[in-house]
Amino acid sequence: MLAKTGDYILNKKARGIDSDLGKVEAVAAEHIITKKGILKVDRFLLPKKLVERIEIDRIRLNLTENEAEAYKSSY
Repeated sequence: MLAKTGDYILNKKARGIDSDLGKVEAVAAEHIITKKGILKVDRFLLPKKLVERIEIDRIRLNLTENEAEAYKSSY
């Protein structure tokens, strides 16, 4: 679904089924890294296979807020 580099989704909003997952900060080989928040920052390392669709201003991922917790990154 994503092109080889995925650069065209940088800075787009990432949205799960029922939650905001921040903005796309980076795209790696198998993952999308999102950043949510300003003072309390959460980062998510999300598998590309969870991308449901790409819209003009956001990407939609097929996971709930509870499922997203498993992909929180500590870096």
